[in-house]
This record gives sequence, structure tokens and C-alpha cells, in this order.
Amino acid sequence: MPGLSAYKHALRRRGLSVTRLRLAIMDALHRRAAAATAGQLLAELRREHSVHKTTVYRNLAALEEAGLLRRVPSDGRSCVYELNCAHTAPVHPHFNCRRCGKVQCLEPVDLSVLWSELASAEGVKPERAELTLVGLCGGCNGDR
Repeated sequence: MPGLSAYKHALRRRGLSVTRLRLAIMDALHRRAAAATAGQLLAELRREHSVHKTTVYRNLAALEEAGLLRRVPSDGRSCVYELNCAHTAPVHPHFNCRRCGKVQCLEPVDLSVLWSELASAEGVKPERAELTLVGLCGGCNGDR
């Protein structure tokens, strides 16, 4: 699961217990690299984790209250969530501190050349791109 340690650190830092469901919600949003309606998340999580919808909605509310998720403008008929990130589009890289779990959004980079090469390779069907850099942030590296 991409970002699992960062998600765990973020949950703990915000005073939330680390649960399979909370990690799954964050991972589902990360994998989408975009916003998802509560209904889409509910369907995916119920299929994968067999949980009651009330449990999912309570966890979405807790993650939103802790600042890990945010609601985004929608058509008004459904609640749309995304990971609370400085950028929403295009796909952009992140820096994850391996010690404290801090996640920093980096400026978007153009991966179109690499994507085209992959797409033209025989038998390869790329579906998404993720770029995560891992190391020590300034605070953990003693640069503060």
C-alpha cells in the first residue's frame, strides 16, 4: 500500500487510532489520485472490507475532522472527498519523511515522455503514475 507508513504517522499525529479501515480509506483516495464520492468509497470499502456503511461514514467524518481528508465542491447531490493535499491536479510527487511521517507536496512534473514509452512497450498497459521520494525532513535531519 503506497504511503502506508506516512498514513500511520499522520493518523497518530492527529490523535486517531490506526485502523485497517482508516488506512484503506486513505489508500483508496491515494490510488484514485483524485476525488471520490462517499458513495464510491463506500462501495469499494464494503466490497473489500465487509464493513457497515455507518462505520465508513463515521471514519470519513473522523478523518475530515482531523484534517486528513477534505470535502471538495461537487454537484451538491453527493459528498466528495480527497486526501488533504496542496494540489489536486495534475498528479504530483510527494516527499515522505521516513522518521516523522510528514508528507510534503512537490510541484507537478511532466512524465508524458516516460508514460508514452511505457504505453508503446509491447504487453504493457500503464494505469497510473506515482512518484514518492523518501528521506528525512529538515526537522528530523537536524537542519532546523
